Amino acid sequence: MIKINFETANPVPYYSPDYPKIELGIVAKGTIISEAESTESNRSFITDAAVVHLNDAIRRYSGNVTVGRLPAKISELGKTLSAELEGMLHFKCTVKISALGTDDRSRELLEQAQNDKNPRGFSSRNTPSRSEPQRPDSRQRPNFCTGCGVAITSSSRFCPNCGKAL
Repeated sequence: MIKINFETANPVPYYSPDYPKIELGIVAKGTIISEAESTESNRSFITDAAVVHLNDAIRRYSGNVTVGRLPAKISELGKTLSAELEGMLHFKCTVKISALGTDDRSRELLEQAQNDKNPRGFSSRNTPSRSEPQRPDSRQRPNFCTGCGVAITSSSRFCPNCGKAL
């Protein structure tokens, strides 16, 4: 039996529907309990696999779940990771996510965005004047490669990092 504590090495890029122009960073940590033999190579492999699957699961929520509702997904995320690891390792695994939220930089960005809003809910800096026509946003949110996790903003059909078809 193995008990492993793990966490995201770097914040996972995330776009919340209520702040679509701000790239947030999501961090998470948790515990894995597995019936696998407790060897250093097993511990390392399971930890690496858990972090990769955790990053992918968080990216799937990006653009669909508001950052404020993300902590409510902890149980669902743990069940998803348990199933994915069991399928990969062929051992019983239980994943419990203990923390899921924004990193320090993202908290500052969210606080700044909330402070910039006027009472009508529009940012005073970004509101076009009456004489200026409103133009669509030319910035494009990146897609993420499912093979290596790199953010891709071009319209390429293949990942420039690993070559996987998008």
